[in-house]
Amino acid sequence: MSKKRAVPSIITMSEERPTAVRKLVGRALTTNSLLDYEDSIETNAHELVECLNKQGNVLDIGLWLQFFAMDVLFRITFGETLGLLAKGDDIDGVLAAVLARFDHWGRWGAMPSADYLLNKTPIAMKLSGISDSPIYPC
Repeated sequence: MSKKRAVPSIITMSEERPTAVRKLVGRALTTNSLLDYEDSIETNAHELVECLNKQGNVLDIGLWLQFFAMDVLFRITFGETLGLLAKGDDIDGVLAAVLARFDHWGRWGAMPSADYLLNKTPIAMKLSGISDSPIYPC
């Protein structure tokens, strides 16, 4: 929800909207564009290896790969990382919010009408105490 209205995800959009979104972001995913990201990915990969070497023998590799993926996406999108690898932890709940969105879409993606009725109507939001945020973990 944002500004008191449901924000559609790409999963629940009508057929025309994903096509328009694909046209907007499609250029960023061409082979030539992906080659432009190589330096960012390589820089983060070196940082990941350094961080893993400092962790010792027992670690949650899945969690570290999530930190790596988010930092790469932030570097490509905003020119710098969020710093998850450097901190070795979530920062300001960003990773938790992203994971909560994926969990939410996994549960409700096939039933957008039920999602709206049970999670996004004004009554449902009032009862659950959900804030007005497009990334709030429903």
